Amino acid sequence: MESLLRIRDIVYEIYNNSDYIDSLKFEKEVEGKSNQLKCMKEKISSDPVKKEEYRKNLMESLVHVDSSNDSYNLVSREYMPLVNELKLLVAQLR
Repeated sequence: MESLLRIRDIVYEIYNNSDYIDSLKFEKEVEGKSNQLKCMKEKISSDPVKKEEYRKNLMESLVHVDSSNDSYNLVSREYMPLVNELKLLVAQLR
């Protein structure tokens, strides 16, 4: 039961506090690009439809964390240890 509560807490933390602009995927997308392009991509990413799309993709990646590494690209570096912990906890339930 404790593991399930911890899984819930991790998913909640990641899902409610992640933003595409802070993700590794966004970081890679704008790496080496001009500040102007980076600002443009940040503005596009802040669109409510884009934000909802990101959140849907993030939740999907968290649901399938046991069989996919997509979550690592959709979170900031600060949440990668939580993704690691989530993967371990889910694996222990199998």
